[in-house]
Amino acid sequence: MNKRNCRQDQQGFTLVELMVVVAIIGILSAVAIPAYKNHTKKSEVAVAMSTSSALITNIELEVQTNGSFPTDLKEIGANKNLNSLGILSLSQDKTNKENGSVLFTFGADSSVQGKKVQYTRSKTGWECQQDTGLDIKGCTKGSE
Repeated sequence: MNKRNCRQDQQGFTLVELMVVVAIIGILSAVAIPAYKNHTKKSEVAVAMSTSSALITNIELEVQTNGSFPTDLKEIGANKNLNSLGILSLSQDKTNKENGSVLFTFGADSSVQGKKVQYTRSKTGWECQQDTGLDIKGCTKGSE
């Protein structure tokens, strides 16, 4: 049998097939990357909320024991660098010493750098506010 007359099987993909695959990957990436970035931001805000809200019990104990909102994180067994995503701080209300707020400010290692999550204690209870522009359950949007 003559080898020239034998039909050779296809040895790879055509250029059109490769271009279709690249186009599909491009479309999927255009949708997936923004969704991933938004998910990352939401998870970082949730971590900040969790870090801040974990201090609420200690703050309540401090208010019941001493009659005033703590002004130093050491008083409640914490420090400002409790979370690597940002800095924690406390501030006492000037009109009522039993009230105040826990502020988490996102640092340079965060995708929401410079934004804030704040838990505020008042006579009606604790309220969470954040200025990240994201819709986060349990924490209302503040001014950006």
